[in-house]
Amino acid sequence: MILSSAQDIERYTGTGLWGHLSLDELFFLAAQQHPDRIAFIDPPDRRKFTDGDPRQLTFAQAADAVEALTRHFVALGLEADDVVAVQLGNMVDSYLALLAIMRAHLIACPITPLWREFELAQALPQVAPRAIITASRIGGHAHADMMRFVASGLMSVRHVMTTGRDVPDGVMGIDNPLAGATLVPGVALPERRRSSANHIATICFEGGSGKAAHAPRYTHLVPMHTGDGGPKTPFFLVAGMFGNVLNLRHLAHLIGTDRPFYGLQARGLYGDEAPHDSIEAAARDYIAEMRQVQPHGPYMLGGFSGGGITAYEIARQLEEAGEEIAALILL
Repeated sequence: MILSSAQDIERYTGTGLWGHLSLDELFFLAAQQHPDRIAFIDPPDRRKFTDGDPRQLTFAQAADAVEALTRHFVALGLEADDVVAVQLGNMVDSYLALLAIMRAHLIACPITPLWREFELAQALPQVAPRAIITASRIGGHAHADMMRFVASGLMSVRHVMTTGRDVPDGVMGIDNPLAGATLVPGVALPERRRSSANHIATICFEGGSGKAAHAPRYTHLVPMHTGDGGPKTPFFLVAGMFGNVLNLRHLAHLIGTDRPFYGLQARGLYGDEAPHDSIEAAARDYIAEMRQVQPHGPYMLGGFSGGGITAYEIARQLEEAGEEIAALILL
């Protein structure tokens, strides 16, 4: 996909600001000239934030991995100019994935690992990714689990892929192609296209759109609006029986942005934490996070479907603690 005008391409190429080779073409050229030189090195503390031992790859080894992953993309039916969202940490896998995306004539959309459900639900529909690549965990967060749930609300996504040993149902592991193992040997690499350096390589979000990525992180509390959400009293809505807040986004939009709107999601939805074994315990933990946003009442509470039972218990415990409940809305 070329969006620049022919005049701009000619002008910037003529001045030397733009080149004639794409990043993946430059990489493969280096691999041909210096196959035994070191190309990529993982951080020595890789195991602290994700699965897998630290790796050190030569250009030849990295080229094998890029070609294997490229064939994997082609076998999945990904076509030229499809967008692939990539949420990986600072590791070799990230660079191999980006190079393979370019080699397959796809468009990469790098996503900061700090983003969670709310930011992803706001950002990804804007680029309509056909596939998502992430890691089973980054830090203490189960990213593959999270992306599976996020993808379920996106009509465009056909494949969710992950690195790491813990591969959830419905997610595809890609450790083998990243190690250079060709799982689909009969699949040919795409032909190089003309003027490849003029095609879009990545779509990136501006720093301002990720403002919420640096907000405090919670287990249960999910802000449904960017920023502070307006000056009015916050509204806290407990998710339904499946515990996921993504289906509350439309309601948050309809209510408007003049008040903060928070969804309360269940524990155990992502990662290895066990779900609460009682409504009372869940309500206590929800209240602890609500108080970080709003220390005292009056509180505005709601419960969607089965979440109404927990919302009622939250109201009961808050009133018992001497707090005022301005509204309790059961949907």
